[in-house]
Amino acid sequence: MKIRIHVKFLILLPCVILGGCLGPGKINTPSHFTLTTHQKPLPSNNKHLSASLLVATPSASPGYETSSMVYTMIPYKLMTYADNTWVAPPAEMFLPILSSTIRQINVFKSVISSPYAGFSNYTLNTTIETMQQEFYQPVSQIRMVVLASLVDNASQKVIATQRFIAVVAAPGNDAYAGVLATNAAAGQLSDKIALFVRRSV
Repeated sequence: MKIRIHVKFLILLPCVILGGCLGPGKINTPSHFTLTTHQKPLPSNNKHLSASLLVATPSASPGYETSSMVYTMIPYKLMTYADNTWVAPPAEMFLPILSSTIRQINVFKSVISSPYAGFSNYTLNTTIETMQQEFYQPVSQIRMVVLASLVDNASQKVIATQRFIAVVAAPGNDAYAGVLATNAAAGQLSDKIALFVRRSV
């Protein structure tokens, strides 16, 4: 009898340690989110150029270059959600939003985007310097900062540069609330950058 008890104990012990014989545990399913194309129409004007614009793929500052969703609870300390990510790095998703918004203002003969390698008269370079959900107040907010520069390809000179900031209150204090606010911030900045380009050419 003692032998049987010892054998049963030895059989059950690895199961208890590994959790494999106690039934399925709770598994958090990762959620993936996207930045969507900005649909708000911008007014066009009578300024039409025969020139073309290349919108280069945005770059991102360290800490914001991956698909991780970044948040912060104290200044200078970046953290990421464990079970929530972007479907791609935000810089990649911002490219089509920015390109389509610039097309709406109808200034250029053509607006093309990377990885196009042909001729263009101007190039728009952007860097996402900050894109984070901030939990500094009772209600979280999204801060998105983009540095934009417009280059005349004929002279290879930067003809205009400006830093754009959007701070959007989130509807809640979870990851999805941050996604909604980030989409709004990306739309605001794409509008501002498009108008910046129109003023600069």
